[in-house]
Amino acid sequence: MYVVRENGDGTVTIDRKVYEELHRRACTERTDWIPLTPDVRAAVNESIDQRIAVLNTCENTPYTSIIRIANEASRILINALPDGYPMPVTRR
Repeated sequence: MYVVRENGDGTVTIDRKVYEELHRRACTERTDWIPLTPDVRAAVNESIDQRIAVLNTCENTPYTSIIRIANEASRILINALPDGYPMPVTRR
């Protein structure tokens, strides 16, 4: 099981496998880095809300529950990161 846990002091603890996967994806040649600002955080949270809204229209299956939990974990992680944190953004 992958763990993303808010420590309560503005930091988070993530599972080593999650960290390595984020690092691997962030180090691709199509990745830019931007600072996490309140506007970027709001945009990410809005995107998460939209994905959850779509999931809420689906039948409640184990798969949709897993995806919903993953989105909530992403929200916890994004909200716990400090302003200015370098965020990988994939160019399309």
